Amino acid sequence: MKQAITRFSALCRRHGSPWSGFACCLALLWFGVSTLFATGREGVVMVINSDEEVPYYQQAQLEFQKNLAESRSLHVVNLAGNNVTSGELRNMVVNRRPQVVYAIGSKAYLLLKDLGIQQPIIFSSVINWERVPLERGVHGIANEIPPPVQFYYFRYFFPKVRRVGVLYNRAFNHELVKKAEAAARDVGIELVPLSVTRPRRAISLLEKNAANLDALWLISDPVVFSKKEQVGRLFAIAEAGKLPVFAYSEAFTDQKGVCLVISVDIPTVGRQAAGLIGRVTEDPGMSSRVQSPAGSFITINLKHIKNFGLELNDEALDSVNHIIE
Repeated sequence: MKQAITRFSALCRRHGSPWSGFACCLALLWFGVSTLFATGREGVVMVINSDEEVPYYQQAQLEFQKNLAESRSLHVVNLAGNNVTSGELRNMVVNRRPQVVYAIGSKAYLLLKDLGIQQPIIFSSVINWERVPLERGVHGIANEIPPPVQFYYFRYFFPKVRRVGVLYNRAFNHELVKKAEAAARDVGIELVPLSVTRPRRAISLLEKNAANLDALWLISDPVVFSKKEQVGRLFAIAEAGKLPVFAYSEAFTDQKGVCLVISVDIPTVGRQAAGLIGRVTEDPGMSSRVQSPAGSFITINLKHIKNFGLELNDEALDSVNHIIE
């Protein structure tokens, strides 16, 4: 812009009449204002949402858009609603030439990785991202509250809980469970991994082990929670055995046996993703590749806790966002 101003000034000096000078000054003013607006908005950001009908995908997208609306041009693609094929998505990326692509959900992230696009990718709401090797230019926000944080709260809220079971499939959650075992030991809790090879196996495993557990920890797993009716059976088994359930999503708040929910604060995730945009465009190879969620939301069900005879540390209630009585 400085060079353009110099050229306009030279043009004004070559014309002696006041009107010519005035016209040049108006042109200079117009050029400066238009350039300011043109450079005030940076490159295009594409948002690829696995399914806008999923509430937490939608919340992350809305918060992301809100934080970038004034500084970036945004182009949103809803994979579920628009039935976009991989070829069509590739063409969109080629034609739009975005600076960054934000993938919400596992479907969007894995599809973009398969396309092998050159632009930096930011992801969120991806189940166990660690099972897919991170390539250069890929960054994101993890889908889970870190296990050390969760197990700290388990022990803080319920001092007498010592054995916590977890149903999981190794293909999806092996890495997470390994980290969780170490985090549990650090606070004096034994994590009991119950490996589910196929969906029906989850029911029999829980029935067999429920009596030997102090609580059941739920993690996001597509094999364990493959069918709605199976989910209902798992909660019914927990309630019948007076087995407290610690869940990861507000969607489970009203389920039988759920005493504690520690969930990711989704609007905060959207803001985190927006905050990464400038950093990844300046330094795609930056060392901090995946961030932990910056915010959590804690719900506790005092009615279920009382029914199960679970000892609660009353001082911990100051840390709770929502209490169900």
